[in-house]
Amino acid sequence: YSGFPLNTTYLIVNLSGITYQDFVLYNGTYFYKVTAIDDNGLESNGSNEVQTTIIDMIDPAPPENLTYQEQNGLIILNWTASPSPDLKFYYIYRAMIPIQNVSTLRPLGNTTSTSWIDSDLPPGTYYYVVIAVDLNGRWSNISTSVSIHIPKFSSYILLFILISMLGLIGTVVGYAIYDRRRNPNSKFHNLN
Repeated sequence: YSGFPLNTTYLIVNLSGITYQDFVLYNGTYFYKVTAIDDNGLESNGSNEVQTTIIDMIDPAPPENLTYQEQNGLIILNWTASPSPDLKFYYIYRAMIPIQNVSTLRPLGNTTSTSWIDSDLPPGTYYYVVIAVDLNGRWSNISTSVSIHIPKFSSYILLFILISMLGLIGTVVGYAIYDRRRNPNSKFHNLN
């Protein structure tokens, strides 16, 4: 029998041998006692109780092989699961600069899955990492990083959309297209 937390008792296993190995995953103090059962099914009183305290000192392994796909405006992240047996979930982080440390970042969220979908990002370059968290709250190192560049709309595409919308309002006789990208401080230049 085992007790965790205090004042609870659970039958762990019926066995015919005289040794037992428990695979404990949570931090805490565990209490054990043994009883004997005869051929008629009669159970003895319990042995004296012994206790042990477990402190998890091992960080989970980080997730590996972080990749992404862009699909219909969505960023789909995928990674290989952490092999740690006491894994609880993953934190996903995003920043606009390369991520070396997550101590000052807020996670986008967490998941028990090995994928994450991000969306509605404005143009820019984004960096992602993933961290594994175990049942005892210990964190892995960060995964390898992936970077994703979301381009700006071409100003000509936006201009075409604007011109198309103006054409719906009334009669348009002609257009003059101007550009000042060569020197932002100069006057507009006619591109016709």
